[in-house]
Amino acid sequence: MSLMTTASQQLRDEHAEILPHVEEIRALADSVITASPEELRDGIRQVEAFLTKQLLPHAAAEEKVLYAAISEIAGGPLAVALMSRDHAEMREFAEECSWILSQIGRGPVTPGLANAARRVLYGLYALLRLHLAKEDEICASLLDETMTAAEAGALFQKMGEATSSARTGKS
Repeated sequence: MSLMTTASQQLRDEHAEILPHVEEIRALADSVITASPEELRDGIRQVEAFLTKQLLPHAAAEEKVLYAAISEIAGGPLAVALMSRDHAEMREFAEECSWILSQIGRGPVTPGLANAARRVLYGLYALLRLHLAKEDEICASLLDETMTAAEAGALFQKMGEATSSARTGKS
């Protein structure tokens, strides 16, 4: 029996790579109260790096390539408008992580700062879980219904190039 590659397989594979990072965010949120300031700072620094170096460049590529294709398939931008909004929220969470890092560096973690860290981490976790589910249900389904695996492969090749460009700041 041969395994058939679907048009959405690469998207699903990317989500499988992202999901462990998402679960680490939840675990860090769970540990905010018991973590030392150094552990919390290191954990939030890792979250910020994941967002800025991996997830946000990937999101920019999705906007430029994948969502453009999905909008064309669906006959308009409505199918991806909510997912695009998720990306804006991810950028906001990245800024909040930077702010929390700047505050942790100034001394002990106050109850207010711990609450802010938990709010940001749990909010980010929930947003990312929902976002990945929406992409799996909407984008993956549309790709499977309308593209061959080869066509999707070409689309994801362009998305990889766009991700690299987003990481280096080139358009």
